Amino acid sequence: MKAAFPPQIRAKSCQACEAPLVSGPTNKIYCSKRCSRWAYINRRIDRGLPPLPQPAADIPRGLQPDCCVVCGTSLTWGTTGQVRLTCSGSCRSKRAYWRKKEKLTSM
Repeated sequence: MKAAFPPQIRAKSCQACEAPLVSGPTNKIYCSKRCSRWAYINRRIDRGLPPLPQPAADIPRGLQPDCCVVCGTSLTWGTTGQVRLTCSGSCRSKRAYWRKKEKLTSM
């Protein structure tokens, strides 16, 4: 009989700071949220994008549409600062359908 050896555990390290990953799921690649965020920002910079996406609240009012892009009714602005392109769920569905159809015909 052969002697049974204990399973070999391969030591993994964080892809950002190279600290050892000792706990968590086996597919984990960063040791913390901080390292994950750091890697995300660096990937964006490498692609030529700004470090962080611009929040909708920072977009000037002039760039936000005043009316629905589907039916043309005026949009009311809430307190969340979220950019809205459509006035309702049905208009949002119609816009999604048109964009999908346009994407398929352009191929």
